[in-house]
Amino acid sequence: MSKKNLSRTVIEGGRSKSNKWDRRYSHQETRAREKNFLTEVKGDLENYYEYDIEPTRHVYKGFTDKLGPMYRWLESQLGKPWNDVRSEVTKTFDTRTTAGRHIVYDHLLSSVEVTPDVYRLKYLRKTDDPNTSYFKNDFFVNEEGILCKRRYVRRHEKIVHINTNQLVNWLNGRVVGYAGKKLFWFVPTGKNQWACKYGGNGYYYGSRVLQYYYLYDEPIYLRNEDGSPVLNQWGKAIITDYETKWRAATPVLRQDRRLNEKELAYWNSLPEHYRTKVMEYSPNYVAPEKPNNYYYY
Repeated sequence: MSKKNLSRTVIEGGRSKSNKWDRRYSHQETRAREKNFLTEVKGDLENYYEYDIEPTRHVYKGFTDKLGPMYRWLESQLGKPWNDVRSEVTKTFDTRTTAGRHIVYDHLLSSVEVTPDVYRLKYLRKTDDPNTSYFKNDFFVNEEGILCKRRYVRRHEKIVHINTNQLVNWLNGRVVGYAGKKLFWFVPTGKNQWACKYGGNGYYYGSRVLQYYYLYDEPIYLRNEDGSPVLNQWGKAIITDYETKWRAATPVLRQDRRLNEKELAYWNSLPEHYRTKVMEYSPNYVAPEKPNNYYYY
């Protein structure tokens, strides 16, 4: 690819994904209206002229830019003085054209942090590395005037999925946690039978939520025709039978024995995400520092 065509290559990205979806959906709406029109006309052929089809909803064009070539060009300039790179920009990109001005001033130069961002440094946590970023293409100029790039880190950890049924069977209603520097079992107190499973009531997290349940006897009441319970002479509802059910709850735990070598080996083979979900129920668990809501890098 010739450098003189770089600005043209970058801006030729075609329509954006959302615009393509909206265009396809508008045609689906039209086809649905056509089917309804044909169904109505078949049922009333004599008055077919009274029916009509709404025109296709207009969708304006929305384009996107292919910025990969531009970012690769910036990466090829890493380690060079920013003044030299800045002068090279005007030679590589023709800012006399609309495409060149758009790429240079709206994307390329705005991707490079020339002066330190005071707002970003203000909300930077002490434990954060200032040379990391949640964006894959985050360039900056250091104190010596050299073009650098921040190391990309994930905003959320990548989940490695495992067989959760095997994990909950291994836990058997218990919890693993630390007591000092050693791992111990923590078991629920009381006489209720406890179990756990992945899924729970997690609407947004699905199978990533660990939930504990205990077995209890739910009373079955004698009811009137309107559904209200029948009361005895003391004003209490009459119980006819009991139904065994599982109820979600957080168990009250007590410390049990240490994990043996076989159990410890299985525990260490689990991804960190699943170990954290289990240990969150342990009484000695210390939650990590919550991220600053204003921290956006």
